[in-house]
Amino acid sequence: MNILFTYGNNPVSAMIMGLTKEPVSHVVIELDGYVIHCSLFGTKIVKSIDFRMHNSVIYCVAMERYKLSKVLAMLYKKPMYDYTGLLYLGIRYGLKRVFGWSIPKANLWQVSGMDMCTEFVTKVIDEKQDSLITPYGLYKKLINVE
Repeated sequence: MNILFTYGNNPVSAMIMGLTKEPVSHVVIELDGYVIHCSLFGTKIVKSIDFRMHNSVIYCVAMERYKLSKVLAMLYKKPMYDYTGLLYLGIRYGLKRVFGWSIPKANLWQVSGMDMCTEFVTKVIDEKQDSLITPYGLYKKLINVE
């Protein structure tokens, strides 16, 4: 199983990278020729080759430890995308970047049972969930770089 850190050719990806000033905007799980991820349209499973045609993979972290049953359980639940959580993060990064203002580190608008891409991946790989971590922040955490 690989964890891929990517960006796409779309306005949301550009907005995320612009606000965070980071090289990636999305994180996915690649397993046996398929990509499993939580996109703006909910949990998706697509062929890896199709995903890579529309997204650039910047970093890849090989994960030897995983539970296939956990991946399947997450697919079965089909969590919807946490739009309000993403909006909170956008406002938080925007206020920090434009005005230098910091608002609470807790994602006050996070909706239980809904995931952003980072939350989806961390659930699968048994990491502690952090609703404020960016895909690049998760990458640095997985490779133990701060």
